[in-house]
Amino acid sequence: MKARVTILIIALNALVVVSSAQAQFVKQASLTTLAEQLSGAPTDCTAAAKGGCGCASCRGWAIWGNAEYLMWWSKGRTAPPLITTSPGGTPQADAGVVGEPTTLLFFGGGRLGQGLGSGGRVTVGGWMDRRQDLGLGASFMGISLDESRFARSSNGQPIIARPFFNVIGGAEDALLVAFPGVVTGDILGLSETKAYGADGFFRLRLHEGCGYAIDMTGGYQFNRLNDGLLIHSLHTIVSGGPFPNGTTLRTIDIFDTENEFHGGSLGLIGQIHRRRWNIRGLAKVALGNNTMRANINGSTTVTAPMTSPSVAPGGLLAMPTNIGSFDNDEIVFIPEVGFTVGYRLNDCVELTVGYSAIYWSKVLLAADQIDRRVNLSQANNGMLVGPPLPQFQFRETDFWMQGFTFGMAWEY
Repeated sequence: MKARVTILIIALNALVVVSSAQAQFVKQASLTTLAEQLSGAPTDCTAAAKGGCGCASCRGWAIWGNAEYLMWWSKGRTAPPLITTSPGGTPQADAGVVGEPTTLLFFGGGRLGQGLGSGGRVTVGGWMDRRQDLGLGASFMGISLDESRFARSSNGQPIIARPFFNVIGGAEDALLVAFPGVVTGDILGLSETKAYGADGFFRLRLHEGCGYAIDMTGGYQFNRLNDGLLIHSLHTIVSGGPFPNGTTLRTIDIFDTENEFHGGSLGLIGQIHRRRWNIRGLAKVALGNNTMRANINGSTTVTAPMTSPSVAPGGLLAMPTNIGSFDNDEIVFIPEVGFTVGYRLNDCVELTVGYSAIYWSKVLLAADQIDRRVNLSQANNGMLVGPPLPQFQFRETDFWMQGFTFGMAWEY
C-alpha cells in the first residue's frame, strides 16, 4: 500500500514539473512572437543567418566578397588647342592659327575625356572570430576612363593644322598638315586615362543593433593614375617650303604622366538589413605620398625622295628643351564614398547596385604639362638661338572620378 502511495506522489510531482516547463515554453514563445511583431524581423538564430536580427553566437566563421562592374566618368582633362582647321579659301598664313576668326577646333581647346569608362573591382575577406567582430580583407580595382580620339586624313581639304605660339616671330602660328596645293597628310590625336587601386584593410565592429551594424575600417591603400596624350602627324610636301617636293615628315609628340599613391586609410562602414534587402554605405579617407612623374618625348622623321630617313629629337610641342623625365613627391589625401543596395537571392548570394566616388587632391595630368611657346630654331637638329622654349614646369591639379556599380556579393 505504501509503495502505491509513493508511486502516485512521484507521478503527481512529474506532472507538475512538465506542466511548469510547458507553461514556461509557451510564455517564451509568446514573447518571441511579440518581439518579432514589434521589430518586423525574426529573432531566432536561423533567421539571423538569413539576414535578420538575432543571436551573434550562431554566426560562426565566414568568407565574404563581391565582384563589381564599374561604369564611371571623370573630371576630364583640360587641353590647349592641339588640332585646328579653317574653311577653304583661308590664306595660308592664317590657316589654323589660334585667334583668327575663321579658325575652328578639331581637338583640344577644352576638356577631354568626360564620357563613360568601364572597369571592375573585386573585394574578398573573412571574419576572424565567430561573432564576426573583426575581419580582414583586400580589394583590387582597375578602370579605363573615357578615351578622346581624333583622326583625319586630307588631300588639302579640309585644312588641318597644329597651332602653337612662335617665339621667334612673337605671335600665334600653325604647322600645316594639310593645305590645298601645299601639303597633304593625316593626323591622330589621342588622350586616355587609366586608374588602378589596391587595399589591404581590417573591419572592426563598433556597434550592432537589430538589423543594422557599424564597422570601422582602415589599412594600407595603393592608387595609380596614368594619363597620356599623343599627337602624331604624317604629311607630304606638294610644293613650296624648305624641303623638296615629295618629302614626308612624321612628327610625334608624347606627354605621359604617372601618379602613384601609397598611404593609410581610415573610415566607417554602415549596414542595414531588412529581410532580403541590404543597404551598405562607405566613407573613408586615405593620406599618404603621391609620386608624380612626367615623361615627355618627341621626334621628327624626314624622308626626302631617293634618300634614307633622318630622325631628329623633338616634334612640335615636345622639343629638346622640354624632353625628359621629371619626378616630384607630394603629400595628398584621397577621400572615397559609396553605397550599395543589395537583394539577397539566397542565404549566400545577393545582387547589388550602387554608386562610388573617389577624389585626388593633387595629381599631374598630361595635357597640363604642355608649353605652347615653341622656339623653332632647335627643330631638326638645329642650334638653339633665343629663349629655351618650350620648358617643363610641374602643373598640378585635382581630379575626381565617380559612377555606378553593378555586381554580385557572396558570403559562406
